Amino acid sequence: MAVAPALDPVARTTAQSAPVRQVLDRLGRGEEVLVHGLPASLGAFLLTAAQRELERSILVVAADESRAEAWRDDLTAIAGEEVVRYFPMWDVDLYDGRSPDIEVSALRIEAAARLAAGAPSIVVAPAAALLCPLIPSAVLERSTLRLACGQVQPLDGLVSHLVDAGFERVPIIDNLGQFSSRGGILDIYPAGVEHPLRLEFFDDEIESIRTFDVGTQRSLEACPEAVVPPACEVVLHEPFFEDFVPNLERAEQETGVDLAGVKDQLELGTATLEGIEAVMGLLYGPGDGLFEYLGADAVVWADEAEDIDGEIARLQAPSLRDYERHAGRGTHLPPALLVREIPWLHGQMARHPRVRTAPLGQAAEAVRFGAAEPRVVQGELTVLKEEIARLGGEGYEVHILSETRGQSTRLQEIFAEWADDVVFGLGNLSRGFVFPGAKVAILNDHEIFSRNQSRHRYRRFK
Repeated sequence: MAVAPALDPVARTTAQSAPVRQVLDRLGRGEEVLVHGLPASLGAFLLTAAQRELERSILVVAADESRAEAWRDDLTAIAGEEVVRYFPMWDVDLYDGRSPDIEVSALRIEAAARLAAGAPSIVVAPAAALLCPLIPSAVLERSTLRLACGQVQPLDGLVSHLVDAGFERVPIIDNLGQFSSRGGILDIYPAGVEHPLRLEFFDDEIESIRTFDVGTQRSLEACPEAVVPPACEVVLHEPFFEDFVPNLERAEQETGVDLAGVKDQLELGTATLEGIEAVMGLLYGPGDGLFEYLGADAVVWADEAEDIDGEIARLQAPSLRDYERHAGRGTHLPPALLVREIPWLHGQMARHPRVRTAPLGQAAEAVRFGAAEPRVVQGELTVLKEEIARLGGEGYEVHILSETRGQSTRLQEIFAEWADDVVFGLGNLSRGFVFPGAKVAILNDHEIFSRNQSRHRYRRFK
C-alpha cells in the first residue's frame, strides 16, 4: 500500500494543532497522557507525528486482531509502509503441536529486527501477540547474516548457517523461509524483503546480490548488500543451542512432564521441529518478548485494559481447557510456563510513556481533542452537500478520500460545483473524522455510500 497523496498535508496540519502539540510535549517529558475525544483514525495521525518528531519507536497495542488490523492499515496509509510493521499473534493454540504459519513467524521476526536496528518504527500488535515468547535479541543478532558484494564467504558455511537458522532447502524457491543452492548460485527468501535474493559466487567471494521474481525466476534489481534474519525463532546456533536440553530437563524436574519427545526433536534438527515454538519460553528462558527490543523511551498506545484482558482471556480459553483436561497425566506443561500472563503485560506497558483514552471519571485530566466521526449520510447526496456546506462555512478544510482514481473522478464529477471547497484524494482510512483543533474533516467514500470498506489482504512478502 503506497502512502496516500491526500494524507501528507493532513498529517502536517493535524501535527500543528494544539492538542497534538500538548500530547507530544508531555510524551517528550516521559509522561503518561490521557486523551479524550480522539477517534482511532485521528489517533493514527497523532502517533505518526509522535514517531516523526520525537524520533522514537511507537508500539500500538490493540485488544483484538480486527482493531490491530485497522490501526495497521490507517498508520500505513499515513506514515508509510516503510515505517509500519505488524506483529501478529500465533495462529495456533499452545497444545496444537503445530508451528505458526511461516508468514506469521516472518512478520514477528521482521518487527523485532527493525526495532533492533534502530530504524524508525511503528509496530502494531494484538495484545495476545505480546504474551508469546520471541526470539531474544542476542540470538537474533547471532543468527542474522549480513552479506555484501565482494565479501568472502564460503558457500558451504552459508548453507550450514541457513539450515541451523531454520531455512528449508528446496530445488527452486517458491515461499518464505527457503533456500536453494546450485553451482555458484545461492537463492534465499528471508523475512524483511519484498522479493527473494540471488547471490552469485566466484570461488568464495560474493560477486553479486540481486532480487528476483519467484514466478519467473528472473532477476529484478542489484543490491550492494543484504540482511538475512533467521527463518524461525528457534535456531540451532551455538552457544544458545547448548542451553536448550538443560532448560528442558529443569522443566521436567519442576513439573513432572516428560519432554523426551521435544529433546529428540532438537537432536534430530530443524527438519522435525514442527511445533517447537510452544516451548520457546523454556528453551531461551521467559524473556520480555517484543518489549526487549523497545527502547525505554518508546511510546505505547494501548486499548482499554478491560478490552485487552477480556480478549486475551477469550483467546486463551481453548488452551486452558485443553490443559485442564490433561492435568495430572504428565503430558501438558502449565500455560504459565509457556506464555506470559496479563498482569505482566500491563506491567511492561506501564514502564513506557503511554497514550490512552481517559477512563470514565478522568476526562478532566485528559488532553481534549473534541473530534468526532462524520455525520452519517447513507448515500443521500443532498444531505452530504449540506454537511459539506456547513463544514466549509465553519472554516473546515474538507477531504474526501477514495480508494481508486476512478472512484475519486466520479465523486469530483458529482461535486463539480463544490470543487473549490473540497479536496479529493486517494486514501483509505477505517473511519473519517471532524477535528475542530485543526479545522480538518475527512470523509471516506465507503462511509458516504454506507458500504463495507474494501479490505486488501495484508501481505508483506510477495
